[in-house]
Amino acid sequence: MTETVQRQFPTFEKFGQELPKVHSIEDNVDSVKIRWSDGNTRVFEKAMLSHFSSPIPESDLLNPVHELWDKDSFPKPEPADYKMLLSENSREAERQKIFRSLLKHGFAYISGTPTEHAATIEACRALTVTQPNCFGDDWSFTADLAKPDTAYTNIGIGLHTDATYYNEPMGIQVFHVLDHQGEGGETMLGDGYKAIELLQKQSPESVEYLSNYQLMHEYIDHSTPGSHVRSIGTILTKNPITKEIFRLRFNNHDRCPIPVADMEEFYFHYIKLGKIIQSGEINFRRRLPPGTVLLVDNYRVMHGRTSFTGKRQVSGLYLTRDDWVSGARKHDLVDHFFL
Repeated sequence: MTETVQRQFPTFEKFGQELPKVHSIEDNVDSVKIRWSDGNTRVFEKAMLSHFSSPIPESDLLNPVHELWDKDSFPKPEPADYKMLLSENSREAERQKIFRSLLKHGFAYISGTPTEHAATIEACRALTVTQPNCFGDDWSFTADLAKPDTAYTNIGIGLHTDATYYNEPMGIQVFHVLDHQGEGGETMLGDGYKAIELLQKQSPESVEYLSNYQLMHEYIDHSTPGSHVRSIGTILTKNPITKEIFRLRFNNHDRCPIPVADMEEFYFHYIKLGKIIQSGEINFRRRLPPGTVLLVDNYRVMHGRTSFTGKRQVSGLYLTRDDWVSGARKHDLVDHFFL
């Protein structure tokens, strides 16, 4: 049906019966008109037919839409503008700018944002769909251990991806430093896809192992009502069609114990990846200025922070993966098979 773009053919009634045959084909510039033997006529757009008959692309380690980087080649994408993102007249151009940056670099900025938690939420809702979770719908926090998580302290945190304990981890992590009166507190970013590329050159068998081994992660909050979230999945996740790696799940602090029989082989491969991530080669540091919202692709870019002094107020929330990729697809920025 054209209005809903949903399938209307009665598959379960017609399957096994003799179906109508093509009676005639009328070839037009942008469409094909087919008359069937039962008298029905349908018009199909050529672009649609081409889209659904496209061959599966040749498999690469990573999708070529991504531009990999390390600490020495850290990109400087043009930020989106807060007011323009909120304006209906300019919103789509700003959304496209953000989606393009997320695809190429794994992160994006929104500048000119008021240093208020409500403004962080408003900007994100203008972009895509937010993702509530066990930490709440969104948060504005400081180092007060309001939650049993190292994010709520002032100690340094190494590179990692978030929500490894969710079977469907959060798509985008949002950071907005509202205020910091003190020293340190630099945001660290590391391109996980670059780490995977380096691991592939050093140890292809490790990439294969980490793409297949099923590992558990968990988060436990003993308060009331509390949480006990647990996932089972691979550290490197491949697109089942193209075989490209599209998700890195890496947080050593939230990893469950390994069965004794698996320990030797698991640590052999896992430590190779960990050493690349901790080597400093892919680690870029920047102190985020208040008013700049940072959006991080949690399937690709790891984040962390250096220790700090003083009061540091951070606003944030998560955004869903499927919905921001949907926005990129609507802007023709990704191919048919992209996840």
